[in-house]
Amino acid sequence: MAKRKPSPANDDNKTTLELDRTRGQKASGSKDEDLGLSLLNQVIQTLWLPEGMSEDMRLQLVNAAIAALEGIAPRNEVEGLLAAQMVGTHSAAMECLRRAMSPGQTFEGRDQNLKHAAKLLGIYTR
Repeated sequence: MAKRKPSPANDDNKTTLELDRTRGQKASGSKDEDLGLSLLNQVIQTLWLPEGMSEDMRLQLVNAAIAALEGIAPRNEVEGLLAAQMVGTHSAAMECLRRAMSPGQTFEGRDQNLKHAAKLLGIYTR
């Protein structure tokens, strides 16, 4: 599990995490610790974690993304890279859907976000 670690006073509202190297290996399908951690960090960077979001909510979203990678259970590095893309694409598509349904969204904004979501979701079928 990703754990919160103390943040410096000037953290610019960014989540600072302590990631378990073995969890990175499991989530990436790789025996290489550096690749595992790199992949976890890349996936975390695809998440929408806006300013003002509570630290607990940030941690929950990060842990959910890592759990998704683990659930896909990649068996090697190639599968790990594809799993990371799946989680990142899912995150982006869901953000487009969320924005499309935002109160006060214009018709054009809703339409554009739904088109972007459809393109992202279509990646899975291709």
